Amino acid sequence: MEKVLHNGYVKIASPGQIRSLMYMFDVPKGDSDIRMVYDGSKSGLNDCSWAPWFPLPTVETMCRTLESGYWCADNDYGEHFLNFPLSSKLQQYCGLDLSQLFPEEAGRVENMLTAVWVRNAMGLKQSPYAAVQGSPRTKTVVRSSACMGKGSKKPFGWTKLQKNYPGSQGYNSSFALVAKIDDEGLVAAELHQ
Repeated sequence: MEKVLHNGYVKIASPGQIRSLMYMFDVPKGDSDIRMVYDGSKSGLNDCSWAPWFPLPTVETMCRTLESGYWCADNDYGEHFLNFPLSSKLQQYCGLDLSQLFPEEAGRVENMLTAVWVRNAMGLKQSPYAAVQGSPRTKTVVRSSACMGKGSKKPFGWTKLQKNYPGSQGYNSSFALVAKIDDEGLVAAELHQ
């Protein structure tokens, strides 16, 4: 919980600013650590929330753009939700009672220490959807004009678009359907969600 506070995912708030508390508990993580679990369903918040159905990218999605010889890296998205802000309208319903975790601080302020999520909360129904919606926006910033566009001097630089559609002349099923090619005829760097 100290890490969550330190990183600014939750902020201390007075009990009067909170309309509902989220249930939380810990489970063992290895031999010497715990993982906090947050549950937005016990308070009824998830029942009152709506998130549209959406597809998650799969291995098959990524394989459509990979070719033999590509290098890939795996990223841990365990804290991915926490990269995106929680709507200020929802924050008051995503309170946490930290009194038992920090009894000294709780004793100094109204015998209760409370906080609210300010980032997409773990255990909240719409957090996966909000994170998947925020990811393309983040990728756009990462691949901004400072690091992409035409010209191979940039990490995501490319000079031509290679199209390889089924039925087209020269189609090769072992190549990606669409690829950005740099000045040297190599596939330019790309980010996958």
